[in-house]
Amino acid sequence: MLLKACLLIALYSVRNERQFCERPEYDQLFRLFRDMGLVEPGFDASSLAKNKQRLLKADVARRFFEGVVGQAKG
Repeated sequence: MLLKACLLIALYSVRNERQFCERPEYDQLFRLFRDMGLVEPGFDASSLAKNKQRLLKADVARRFFEGVVGQAKG
C-alpha cells in the first residue's frame, strides 16, 4: 500500500504527504488504485511521512522498481 502511495505521489506530482492524504477524499482514482473502499479512512500524513522514510531507507522501493524494469525488458 505504501509503494502504491509513493507511485501516485510521483506520477501526479503531489507536493507533500498532507496533500496526498487529502486527495482520496475527492479523487476516486486514488481510492481505486490503493484498493480502498468508498468510506475507508486514508493515511494520516505524519505516519505516511515516517513510513515513507523507513521504506526508502530499507531499499524496498529501489528493489521494487528494479523488478518492474526487469519485467518491462523481458
